Amino acid sequence: MPGFLRRAQERAGWEIGRPQFFETGLDGQRWFSDFERGLNEANIINGLGDFIGLKQWGDKLDEALRIIRDKFEAGCPILLQGCSSLVSSQPDQPQERRIRELLGPYGVHLTPVKVASRVQEVTTNSSPFCCVFRSEDDTLLDPSLFEGVPSAVSYGNRLISYDPGVFPLIEASQSLHFFVDQGDLKHRGNLGQRNAVAVIRRHGRLCLVVITFSAIVSRSSQASCPGGKTTRSLRIT
Repeated sequence: MPGFLRRAQERAGWEIGRPQFFETGLDGQRWFSDFERGLNEANIINGLGDFIGLKQWGDKLDEALRIIRDKFEAGCPILLQGCSSLVSSQPDQPQERRIRELLGPYGVHLTPVKVASRVQEVTTNSSPFCCVFRSEDDTLLDPSLFEGVPSAVSYGNRLISYDPGVFPLIEASQSLHFFVDQGDLKHRGNLGQRNAVAVIRRHGRLCLVVITFSAIVSRSSQASCPGGKTTRSLRIT
């Protein structure tokens, strides 16, 4: 379980539910029923991974996406992390496209543009696509969200194009990072807006956070979680 979910469970009393992957020998109808019930009962939906659980809905994927859309419209906060996995280097995959289309009406558009670091800072990962973002460099943009977090390390960043009403949370810096397309050719980045790799749409009671990278690691041991009533968080992987 990711660290921030453990902290939320410990500090805010979250009840964490994780749907089971479908495997040979499972009762298909019961699997769908359990997954659907989990979506419907969730107060917060966290998508943390490559969305295999959703993809396993197959021909019924649109029904799962309808439930998620209805939950969001009803005020259920949604966090989707690892959204780079929805932008494939292969010819367009219909399931990935349908999940991406969930975000479009809310002004969030995933791009194939990858973010790389100009400087290798992470000794445990030599890939140029492992990037560091820092508050002091003005790349961690939300002071309340990143309070006490001086820097973050992530892998698999892609740029997000966004409409008015959507705001960047983490921005790639032209001085620290560079951009390449699917063929690893240099790219200019987003024109006319910040080079966001994470964004938020917040309007009234609606809250949608979309993060392209597959993991975020704080270099600070400090982390804060919201307090309050017990709630349920559903992790989709």
